[in-house]
Amino acid sequence: MGTALFGGAFDPFHKGHLSILNALDKHPLIQNSVVIPTSIPPHKPMPFFSAPHRLAMLKQVIHLQNLSIPVTLSDLEIAHQGPSYTIDTLRQLLLQNVYPQPFFIVIGADNFFTFHQWKYPEEILTLAHLLVLNREGYGHTPDAYRTYFYTHFSKGWEKVSFANMEPVTVSSQHIRDRLSQNLSISGLVPECIERYIGALW
Repeated sequence: MGTALFGGAFDPFHKGHLSILNALDKHPLIQNSVVIPTSIPPHKPMPFFSAPHRLAMLKQVIHLQNLSIPVTLSDLEIAHQGPSYTIDTLRQLLLQNVYPQPFFIVIGADNFFTFHQWKYPEEILTLAHLLVLNREGYGHTPDAYRTYFYTHFSKGWEKVSFANMEPVTVSSQHIRDRLSQNLSISGLVPECIERYIGALW
């Protein structure tokens, strides 16, 4: 058993992210989770909400969750203030030696199929495991995952694990679009996030 590293912009945190935390809470390989908001996503536009606001929202939602495993919020990437690369964060966490190992990097099924484009993916596989989120009813076949992996990597398949989760049809982009149109985001985000954003808007 080890620690799930759940990174992302969380711009803002929504019920899809909450579904992921619930899936991690039930996974037999995970004994605690660390939520790591990015500072500057390497391949995405700058976040809509500032880093302090995203951290504040995450603190509220994590505090209110009734999960069976500990969930910790890390500002490691926010403090870095530059582009957030998984390999750099992983190296820092290993040096700090605060969380139980091994580490399991939480990755969406779609992002798994671009893993070979990440910074130093082979080194990531030597330092940690990948925990791929397979959405029920929307997932890829086991052969598809395996075929992709061996197309790009000669070893490390044993470091890949999977977690099934209920599909949640919500995205941060959809929420930001609704906010820009002054539409309600009720039901798309936890209530504490809705209140926080309502106070800002």
